Amino acid sequence: MDEEKKAETRQEIKEELRQEELKQEELKQAIGDERGEEAREKQKDETGQEQKDGKTQDRPKLYLIDGNSYIYRAFYAIPHLSTSKGTPTSAIYGFVTMLLRVIKEDQPNYLAVAFDAKGPTFRHESFSVYKCNRPQMPDDLVVQIPS
Repeated sequence: MDEEKKAETRQEIKEELRQEELKQEELKQAIGDERGEEAREKQKDETGQEQKDGKTQDRPKLYLIDGNSYIYRAFYAIPHLSTSKGTPTSAIYGFVTMLLRVIKEDQPNYLAVAFDAKGPTFRHESFSVYKCNRPQMPDDLVVQIPS
């Protein structure tokens, strides 16, 4: 391979690395925005228990996560990622990354992720215009959510 081709290949690799760094920074920002000031201000004693006004809180922590919100947030926050076969994966990657961050940083005793049910719910029956103006889920997102 001549020197010109090597230099061109090096430039392409550098550009790919730069693009990957930008993707990671966007993901970090998307995840960081979710946390809020309160989470950053938590204090922990040497056992890792949360403290409030100097008193250790012994109650277990239960986290309930809106799965659809996390999936949509990840889908729109992260540039297109896909498998070698072209299947989109950005929503899955972002969802798992945000979930793992919650588990690592907050260490909840219990955690549940809830997703909207497929099809009409009691809200549709009670309120006929429920979600009537909401656009359809993008095709690249549909393939990332199991049926």
